[in-house]
Amino acid sequence: MTGPRSPRTLTLLLLLACPASASGQATGDTATAGDGRCLIIGRVIDDVDESPIGNASLWLESDVFIAGAASAANGSFRIETPDCRSGTLNVTMLGYVSAAEPITFDRDGQTHQITIRLVRDPVEVEALEVEIAKSLRLRDVGFYARKAWEESTGKDLGQFFDPQEMEGRSMTGASALGIAASSRIRRMYRAHSFGAIQCLPSIYIDGVHFRTYRRGAAMLAYGLRTREVEGIEVYRPIWGAVPVEFRDNNSSTCGAYVVWTRTGGRGSAPPIAVELCEPAEDPLGISFGGIVTDGITGVPLPASYVELALDPDAADSEIVETIADENGEYRFCDLERWPATLQAEYGSRIAEAFAIDQTRAAPGYWAVDLKVPVAQAGVIVGVLSGDGFDPTATEVLLKGYEATYYPGENGYFEFLGLPPGAYVLIVRRAGKEVLRRSVTVQSGARETLALEVG
Repeated sequence: MTGPRSPRTLTLLLLLACPASASGQATGDTATAGDGRCLIIGRVIDDVDESPIGNASLWLESDVFIAGAASAANGSFRIETPDCRSGTLNVTMLGYVSAAEPITFDRDGQTHQITIRLVRDPVEVEALEVEIAKSLRLRDVGFYARKAWEESTGKDLGQFFDPQEMEGRSMTGASALGIAASSRIRRMYRAHSFGAIQCLPSIYIDGVHFRTYRRGAAMLAYGLRTREVEGIEVYRPIWGAVPVEFRDNNSSTCGAYVVWTRTGGRGSAPPIAVELCEPAEDPLGISFGGIVTDGITGVPLPASYVELALDPDAADSEIVETIADENGEYRFCDLERWPATLQAEYGSRIAEAFAIDQTRAAPGYWAVDLKVPVAQAGVIVGVLSGDGFDPTATEVLLKGYEATYYPGENGYFEFLGLPPGAYVLIVRRAGKEVLRRSVTVQSGARETLALEVG
């Protein structure tokens, strides 16, 4: 009984930003917005060379947040306000002095066009050297650079906890959520709830974005030990508070928790200690276990989430979940309710549900391996050419990969669905090797080759 497998588990420029200075130009009545709405359009550029600035945070506020956006790669932005409320347009970007421009709307449907010129902020190396001495790990992941940027804005956009600041704090249940659940952070979030909508922040652990708050919170609650946490960043649920690298559809308005462990790499599974259950020796129910792996590479995925839905279509259906250990292994023990569906998740990646056939299941232990599509298949395409060379009598193959391509008159060849890794491409003619080329395929990448055969 087998099924799919699953896995789960910048340094920024050392430029500090300070409070406001910028030059902007504003004009009205240049475009149309919807009924009862107004529009702000424009560009964010460098004050010196007028180069576009992408990923700058912009938000319009009066006494409360009104609307916001991020600038595109060419520096352009568009902010549509819901009620033509006037306010201050704030602009922040790491490495630049923050800007603030007053925006006034006189009537519905009005559009303001504005160019924001940001002034570069000088590097303050000495201030960073003091922070760097605290934690090399946090320095390397950009923690101190982001903290300095937040402090330079003059706004309370977030909270930063390094080892010194966490020392002596009580972390509820020996959990990283202890700090995030402190009264100071709860007040910060309550002050920025949106009416009846209660925002739940996005959660990142060592650069891995968890698809739902519940998954990330569970990982923080019992997947990590207090001694494994090196630093925590908590960003307010307002536009412009969350840095670009942690900005997603949810965090832009609901904020983010960013947790760094002592030994985890950027984008890797954090170190965990999971104790697998043991099935009863004389089982009355059914136990399941297996390994969660990457669907393309077959690499085990430690800290993957595995969810078991018992009688999923029933009104009183039950969800049981667990975490795979450091080897990607998971286990559910002594279950007695049917039918059931298994599903594995790794970070923001989720595998297709695997239905357990209750007519085949019997008391005892069943192995069900799960695969999560983390890595993406790559492609190698190419063309063979050469003076007097006839590609139709040629074969192209990848060493160690069971596939051979026979080019047509145009010399074209392709290999699809390749797992990421290093390959050796060999060209043969009449059984004789005439060309050999090393090719590295990245996850989801297309490698294009133009090969000339002598």
